[in-house]
Amino acid sequence: MKIKTVVSVFTPVELPVIDNGELAIELDVDTIAKKAARQGIPRSTAKEPDANELNFQSKLKTKMIQAKHRSEEAIGYLKDFYFSN
Repeated sequence: MKIKTVVSVFTPVELPVIDNGELAIELDVDTIAKKAARQGIPRSTAKEPDANELNFQSKLKTKMIQAKHRSEEAIGYLKDFYFSN
């Protein structure tokens, strides 16, 4: 029996695992948190996220959307390649 091997012409999409420690450094969480604490924000009675938290959420959503687009693009290339042949 002869074994057939299929080798893709496409390089797999690299979706890095997010390391929380590296992300905290990238977003400068410690410095921002200390500065906010000195200013007494957010208030202990706050019911909504403060500007810093909203900024962190925005940056994380941007990273998520970028990763999603990269993976969808790779899937599209594979679909085009396999269904056009």
